Amino acid sequence: MLIEYIVKAIKLGADSVEIEYRDGKEWITAFKDFMGFGIGTIDSEYSEALVEEIDELKRKKLVKFEGDTYRLSFSKHESFGEWVYRLNWKKTKDRTNQSS
Repeated sequence: MLIEYIVKAIKLGADSVEIEYRDGKEWITAFKDFMGFGIGTIDSEYSEALVEEIDELKRKKLVKFEGDTYRLSFSKHESFGEWVYRLNWKKTKDRTNQSS
């Protein structure tokens, strides 16, 4: 589920996504530098699966999309008592890496 949002953000030219809990949902915002725009929500009943997918991607650190490989980096911080996850990526020059 998360990979689809990452791919959507890449297609839109973004360089990161942020996932924040608000109003009973996980809100996904794509960022290009400091400008963000909402690209979707995930119902809170899927929050646990979303966190598991983040943990899985942390271990892989790479994602492949349309022949390009992107290196992922992750961070999280607390905002008003809730965790906010941020995933950044950069295109790698090596196109032979494994992907998800």
